Amino acid sequence: MIRKLAPYTKGYRIWIILGVLCSAGEAVLELLLPKAMSQIVDVGIANGDKEYILAMGLKMILMALASLVMGVGAAALAARAGMGFGANVRAAEYAQVQRFSFANIEHFSTASLITRLTNDVSSVQMTLMMGMRMLVRAPVMLITALVMALTIGLQLSQVFLVVLPLLFVWLSAEFGLLMDLKRPNLVWTNEITVIKQRITVLLVMLAGWLYAAAIAALYFVVGADMGAAWYLLAWSVLTATLAVLLRRWLHRSGSRLLGRLA
Repeated sequence: MIRKLAPYTKGYRIWIILGVLCSAGEAVLELLLPKAMSQIVDVGIANGDKEYILAMGLKMILMALASLVMGVGAAALAARAGMGFGANVRAAEYAQVQRFSFANIEHFSTASLITRLTNDVSSVQMTLMMGMRMLVRAPVMLITALVMALTIGLQLSQVFLVVLPLLFVWLSAEFGLLMDLKRPNLVWTNEITVIKQRITVLLVMLAGWLYAAAIAALYFVVGADMGAAWYLLAWSVLTATLAVLLRRWLHRSGSRLLGRLA
């Protein structure tokens, strides 16, 4: 599917790349701000160094402004790329419809063709726009938080650099199965409607982003006192526990729910 849609990004690929870079930069700066604040407390206030405090305060202001600019830029670039991508897809679909014979039009029906030219294209361009923001922020925040944790505590945290992402993928897969069982789409008229009308993909993506953001953000609240290794250990245990509980639910209640749906 990506290979089929990739040619229609022509003319807007530079905006997509810039938008992704802005989203990544915004996420990194948001994580660096609490680190700068902790340096003010640990170094500046502890030593009574006013010059250091003012310098770090100015640095935080510049970082906040840069994060704001990147956030606005990411939104604008995502909108520009998404709308342009949608226009290219819509134009290609319209050109294809113009080549249809009357038999083809009767087969697909006029209403179905109109839906594919409007709602379906809008869904595709919204997917690109949201993907440039949410799908970039979550992994960048997770990786950045892990790297910062490694710089603070290098010994045990190296293990969780591999373990925690694997547990996160496992939990996301189990949660995706849960949402598919809880919110199935059984009202459909053709083979693509059941896919394009699913909201579970969006819910799983948002949940994954919020979970990764919580791992990164809470580190600066309680992780500094716990230490990087113990903090990552706590999140690894929590993630594994949630994944096991979801797995047991799928084996018990999930199988019965699937049987009732069938």
